[in-house]
Amino acid sequence: MSAVEQPESQGRLDLPGQPAVESTFTVLDDLEKMTERQREDMHAHTPRFVTAPPEGVKPLFIVKEPKKAVCREVVARRVTARPDAELTAQVRALWDEGVDESYELSRRFVALAPFWAGREDMDADPFEVEQQDLMVAVAMRCTRGQAAKAITDAHRAVDLLPRCTQALEAGEFPAEWFRTLLRRTAYFTPAEMVLVDVTVASWCLAIMPRAFTKCLELLVTKIQQRHPKEPEEISATRRRMVLDPGTLDGVASLRIIGPAPEIKALAGRFDQAARTIQNAQRHALIEGTEIPLDPDRRVENEGMPLSLNLIRYHLAHAAQLDTGGITVPEARFRLNVLVPFLTLVGGDDAPGVLEDGTPIPAQMAREIAGKSEEWFRVLTDPSSGEFLPRPAEKYRPTGAMLEHLRLRGQSCGVPGCERTASVASEADHIVEYNHADPVCGGRTAVENLHFLCWFHHAMKTAGKLDPIRVEADESPAGTA
Repeated sequence: MSAVEQPESQGRLDLPGQPAVESTFTVLDDLEKMTERQREDMHAHTPRFVTAPPEGVKPLFIVKEPKKAVCREVVARRVTARPDAELTAQVRALWDEGVDESYELSRRFVALAPFWAGREDMDADPFEVEQQDLMVAVAMRCTRGQAAKAITDAHRAVDLLPRCTQALEAGEFPAEWFRTLLRRTAYFTPAEMVLVDVTVASWCLAIMPRAFTKCLELLVTKIQQRHPKEPEEISATRRRMVLDPGTLDGVASLRIIGPAPEIKALAGRFDQAARTIQNAQRHALIEGTEIPLDPDRRVENEGMPLSLNLIRYHLAHAAQLDTGGITVPEARFRLNVLVPFLTLVGGDDAPGVLEDGTPIPAQMAREIAGKSEEWFRVLTDPSSGEFLPRPAEKYRPTGAMLEHLRLRGQSCGVPGCERTASVASEADHIVEYNHADPVCGGRTAVENLHFLCWFHHAMKTAGKLDPIRVEADESPAGTA
């Protein structure tokens, strides 16, 4: 019995043989020779009404209706043999919520897709694209990056997967399945997406999630056979380091992602070094000699070597970066931790705040303050909590003003932009400074300054952005 014929599988596959794969590649070659306009004419659709598959394009394989189809009327009986009326009503209500979610997702795609227009052109104005991303970010109350992804997903759904989007709008295509479809085909060409759309739209979706996932993986694999990549080539594109923001308990993480052999080798070096140091700590305790790698004097105080995990952390934290002879400048700003005065003296347990807005527990904030050699006082308005301005009359802000600005706003001043103010940012005058007659222009004062990332500063210089100052009583955030 084949895998697709096992009793627990939901749906039956009509699988083509190897010659069909070769013919698929021929179809894809023909599709890629078409212009974008020709592919649009081939679809000839609106999101609500989609024509039959384009001539000459056939599904790679069909998923037929299973013997026990999953539908609203019988969904309760798939859980228990004899559901009562109350359970049946509850399960059907959940089903209806899923249908509504699919419809709402399709409507959002339709609303966002027009913002994609012109982005594929080589001469597309990056400032115009950024403006659209920012407008969508403000409307959706999300970051600029999230808005850009939402626009891209909408374009791929409406323009490249019109038949599947029609099923989504009808509530036949579960929203989470559709998101999976977009994610798994993220790097497919428009021609390949035509084949994906025709194939998936032909499937019976009255199946279980495992069957859908298996069919989708089979489809993706078949299309990827056209341009197979070596494992090294695939893994090489996944090398990166990712900072996961802190949580309410003051813990953050730094993840290193890359090819498995490289990551395992790196972990092995850390492990070998940690075990060696742990052994040295154990001997130092016995012999009464200097204890290696004990920055917090924990080994000395507790009389026990550190755990391997903690030693690995200390090794990574103290590592020297090999920059190939390139001199790295000093950090533009110090790392700030804002600690309320009452928290500092133990009169309150209000959390401290890192410079990026991440809260940390009061006890952690007090420990950091206790280990610091220098403290910097920041004055705030007692009623609003807004940082009090520091006056200056010159064009260039002082270092103290820049620090003050960064405490007031941890990221670029453009709504939706998540680029941090600590790097690649520039202080900008909200009301332009008049170099010829400073008295008639905007002052170089904290209340007339904000940070913009380099890209949005360039957009302002080009006249694409025009910031205005909003007073605290008019601001949704409650600050100017």
